Amino acid sequence: MTTYKQNKTTQIKRDVAILKFLAAGIATKSHLHNTIFFENGVLAKRQVIERRLNALLKNKYIDMQRYKSIKSNKNVPVYCLAIRGLYEICRISNENFIEQDYIRTGFPPPPKLIHELVLSEIVRTVWREAEQKKYDLIHIYDDQQMKRIKKPQKNVYYPDLHGCLITHKKEKFTFNIELDCGNKGQAYWCKKIKCWEETTYLIALNRRRLEQLIVYTQKLNLGRQTAFALAKDFCRCGFSDTVWFWLPKKTNALMRL
Repeated sequence: MTTYKQNKTTQIKRDVAILKFLAAGIATKSHLHNTIFFENGVLAKRQVIERRLNALLKNKYIDMQRYKSIKSNKNVPVYCLAIRGLYEICRISNENFIEQDYIRTGFPPPPKLIHELVLSEIVRTVWREAEQKKYDLIHIYDDQQMKRIKKPQKNVYYPDLHGCLITHKKEKFTFNIELDCGNKGQAYWCKKIKCWEETTYLIALNRRRLEQLIVYTQKLNLGRQTAFALAKDFCRCGFSDTVWFWLPKKTNALMRL
C-alpha cells in the first residue's frame, strides 16, 4: 500500500512538472525525459515517460505534433500545453508570472520549430531564476501576447519576449529578449531592433552570428544598452550568471541584479 501511494505521488508530481514545463512553450520528448524524469542521478526508463505523456494526451491536458527531423529524417514528437492543461496549471500554480495570459500554447510552423524550442527554454530559464529568488519577476510574455495587448502597427516590430522584473535593490526593470536564428537579413533585423526603447538582450545560436549582430548594432548607434550572448550560455546561466557583451560600452560584464 505504501509503495502504491508513493508511486501515485510521484506520478502526480511528474504530471504537474510536465504541465509547468510546457506552460513556457513547446518541448521534445527527449528534453522532457532528460529534465523531468532525471532524479537523484538516475534517468527513468523511457516506458515511464511514455505512460505519463500518453495519459496526459488521453485526458487532453497536452497535445502532440510530429515534425520532420533535420538530422535523421525521422518524425520527432513535440508537445505543447492543451487548453485543459493551461487551466489546470493556472489553478495549482503559486507563481504570479504563471497565469493564463503569459502561458505559451500552440505549435509553430515547421520553419520556426528550432526558434520556438529555444525560446521556450529561455522562458523556462527566466522562470527558474525567479523561483530561486534571484529577482522578482512581474511578467514575461511573447510577441503574440504583445499583439493582443496592442494592435499591430505598420513598421512596428515586436521583440520575441518582453519582460519586467524587480531587482534586489527594489528597482523596476523592463527588458526585451530577441532570439536570432540567422534566417533574417541585416535590413529587416536593424528595422526591428530600432523600434524598441528598453534594454535589449540579443541571443544567437552560434558565435559567428552573434558577432554579426554586434557589428550590425554598432553601426546603428542606438545610444541605449544592448547585450549579447549565446543561447547555450543563457539557458545554462540565466540573467544572473551570463557574461554579456554590452554596447555601447563594448565591455563584457554580468547583469546587475
